[in-house]
Amino acid sequence: MTKKYFLLLFLFSLSSIAQKKTETLDSNKLGKSRQISIILPPSYEFESDKKYPVIYLLDGEYLLDPFNGSLQYGYYFDDLPEVILVGIHQGKNNDRMIDSKGDEDGLPTEKSGAFYEFIASEVIPYINDNYRTVSFKAIAGHDVTAGFLNFFLYKDNPIFDAYISFCPDLAYDMENRIEDRMKMMPKPISYFQVSSPTDEKSIYEKVKLLDENLKTVLNKNVSYKYLQLDGFSHYSMVPVAVPQALYHVFKGYQPINKQEYKELQDSSTGGFLDFLTEKYKKINALYGVDMKIRLIDFMAIQNLIMKNGTTDELRNLEKLASKEYPKTMLPFFIEASYHEKEGDFDKAIKAVEKGYVSKDIGMFTKGFMLEKLEDLKRKRAGQ
Repeated sequence: MTKKYFLLLFLFSLSSIAQKKTETLDSNKLGKSRQISIILPPSYEFESDKKYPVIYLLDGEYLLDPFNGSLQYGYYFDDLPEVILVGIHQGKNNDRMIDSKGDEDGLPTEKSGAFYEFIASEVIPYINDNYRTVSFKAIAGHDVTAGFLNFFLYKDNPIFDAYISFCPDLAYDMENRIEDRMKMMPKPISYFQVSSPTDEKSIYEKVKLLDENLKTVLNKNVSYKYLQLDGFSHYSMVPVAVPQALYHVFKGYQPINKQEYKELQDSSTGGFLDFLTEKYKKINALYGVDMKIRLIDFMAIQNLIMKNGTTDELRNLEKLASKEYPKTMLPFFIEASYHEKEGDFDKAIKAVEKGYVSKDIGMFTKGFMLEKLEDLKRKRAGQ
């Protein structure tokens, strides 16, 4: 068995850990009931004040688990934000075809228009009323449902912030209309699509036309990625593409990476603390979350300042750490670094001693602080 299959097996086993519940909504727009399945993120039950982005999945019966598996993996490494997953069932009575069909002019039919309204005015309000959500919303679909989700872009102010389109079966002239809409997009939008030359010819050719059109869009509000998976079938592309779609939608959420670190290290202008605060402002603004600065990012910036920055930056980093992680060892460690950079080892030692009786956090334990204390004493003795 190849590594790829081991990874897929691992992701699907992770998805079984999360609890999935299915609810039935009586829809005035559809004139009948429709089921939705919901998977809540791991912290939902014990972080009662936390709110979450939502990803709405068309073809929810079979897209829900691949998304959940990839998300669980991303949660473990803190590479992806926790989200609420909502899968809309479309597998009965030819629902997915009726829900998604466009007319001869490439616009929703009466029934697909009703499905559009079902999502916009019934499903989304229901989730917002019954679960803790932020404003950020994404939608994903496969073939006909992937084509359908583009109808939401036809509005002047689209209700979704991200669009994930697997092998989309595009309605008439959609490849041109989406380009026109993207050129005028008034808010940040993330758009991801995937196909392959081995996909159905009619699908692949229109996807490539859309790709060519979207590559000409210069609107800074649009974040676009096309993934071509050569050799994959119409269905096998989906589990392979899901992680890449999520990492595109949530790019910038991850901790400071090697490339960012190197660029900061090579910079002659400094501004390390400004980079850190701006990074988290963008995360919180884009995804509507209220995220504390990660401990690992505090350490990355602390290291950069110690090597290339100013003592004022370290002092301000200490203040920020006191705000983000009060009563923990972190701000005292940074204070000690500040005094160490100044060459005042007596004050650095006192800061570590104060930190020793504070709360552990991450790598900062009593053992770690004792090692730092001994290191500072050796440096003082060698002055």
